[in-house]
Amino acid sequence: VHMVLEFCPAGDLHDYLRDGALRDTMSVDFMSQILAAIAHVHRAGLVHCDVKPANVLLCPSAGGGMVLKLSDFGLARSCGPEDWVSSSAGTPGFLALEVLAGRHNQLCDVWACGCILFEFLRGEWLVPDEVCADTNAQRTFLRSRAFYDCVVISRPSWRRGHAALEALLRRLLRLDVVDRPSSESAL
Repeated sequence: VHMVLEFCPAGDLHDYLRDGALRDTMSVDFMSQILAAIAHVHRAGLVHCDVKPANVLLCPSAGGGMVLKLSDFGLARSCGPEDWVSSSAGTPGFLALEVLAGRHNQLCDVWACGCILFEFLRGEWLVPDEVCADTNAQRTFLRSRAFYDCVVISRPSWRRGHAALEALLRRLLRLDVVDRPSSESAL
């Protein structure tokens, strides 16, 4: 099997974010494109399962901006809006609690969008590197005061986004999957 993809000369979002936090206008533009892509995937009855900056390709547009393309569907599963998948696949640092528990639905992709938005706004990963290597440590961190402080309060040294972006961040990173918005409603 051979797969042919569009060449995206600007690389991926992971490399693009090495310079740190994004301006609010760029954060809105990029997150809107990612959520629209995720909503399209979900309408097709799939869950991506590995939404992360390295799987978002950047293509320069004629107008000078960037067009983002969601890539790497290797872990994608068939999953309708009311379905659940038994799997814990994905990239540490972008996994929702339900993925860590081994059973998730499409909203795990929305959680991953929240992790990406956190990086847009703060210039660093939500889940610290030392926590990513261990599933139990990730679970503990996500249920901790440190997680709450990162999302709700944030450190004084961190850049804070526009109030609407901060509100979206808190919505996307709701721990309880029942309280998390769909990709469509997050748009």
